[in-house]
Amino acid sequence: MLAAHVQHRLRAALRAVATLCVVWLLVSASPRQAQAQSNASQPEILDVPGFASAFYFPPRTKRTRSVVVWMHGRGGNPHDDCIKWSHVATDFGWLLCPSGQEDYGGGARSWNNDWPGAQRVIDAAMEALRKKHPNIQRNGNVLIGFSEGAYAAQNIGAREPRVFNRWLILASAARYWGGEGLEAIKNNRGSIKRVYLLTGALDTPVLQESHEAYEILKKNKVHVRLRIVHDMGHEVPATRMRELYHQPLTWLVHNR
Repeated sequence: MLAAHVQHRLRAALRAVATLCVVWLLVSASPRQAQAQSNASQPEILDVPGFASAFYFPPRTKRTRSVVVWMHGRGGNPHDDCIKWSHVATDFGWLLCPSGQEDYGGGARSWNNDWPGAQRVIDAAMEALRKKHPNIQRNGNVLIGFSEGAYAAQNIGAREPRVFNRWLILASAARYWGGEGLEAIKNNRGSIKRVYLLTGALDTPVLQESHEAYEILKKNKVHVRLRIVHDMGHEVPATRMRELYHQPLTWLVHNR
């Protein structure tokens, strides 16, 4: 009877030790796992000669050679935006997030209402990414722009339709093109494969002009779609990235 009692206490002690070991392993592993997850969610930094650093994420599928370029709005933070867009854009290619020419401080940047200057930044960032990863493709890429980034993207896309033949324009406006931009669309419309315009119904400053931009592209026989999101204003909501932008990107790259 005494031996049974001792065996019972010994088993209880062993169970207690085992439990403590499991707890210790979980506690000690948690910081390492959290750090690994944190590092995995951070973009790579890309040195762009002559310009501010860009940020990028590799694609989820290694076979993908295309690039999705994000052009932030005025005062946008390209680093933080890149993390936000990585949840959807990396399904479709390398995600490249260049920094606008003007420094607003605290990581915020602007394209300074200067699309030719923005074009130089984008071209330099693409070249820097190609040098680091030579397998990415030179042509047939996707250009995304929001607000001031939409202004720049509409003009860059119209003039570089082979490099960026698919556009996702958020808060588009017809006036962004101007006379020369409209002429560029007319001359290059055969190379512009697909354009998706997405605007919030509450974004009153550009709502009507998004419809006008759609009509201009349609008139030039560009394959274009327009979506008005009824409950959205002038924004790119972080909590709705896949809901709002996965389908447009899927449509854009169809029949690539």
